[in-house]
Amino acid sequence: MKRRVARMYPDPADEALGVTRGDAFEILDDDGIVASDVEPRDHPEVPLSPAQRDAVLERLGHARTGPWVEDHDRAEASVRPK
Repeated sequence: MKRRVARMYPDPADEALGVTRGDAFEILDDDGIVASDVEPRDHPEVPLSPAQRDAVLERLGHARTGPWVEDHDRAEASVRPK
């Protein structure tokens, strides 16, 4: 089974605005991107909670298998297909 990881980072489409309105999610395996989506934030200055992140993973057909490892406005977690 291929190792899969979820990555979350500010939506690059928001860079020109200077305000982060959403977070991009990618599910990756050894071959590249398996699934992706953008989740809008409730408020630009408030990052998504771990529960909100998990809901995005669920929608993408995956479940988290490890903790979210955060680095400033980015996060990563091990995942598996549901």
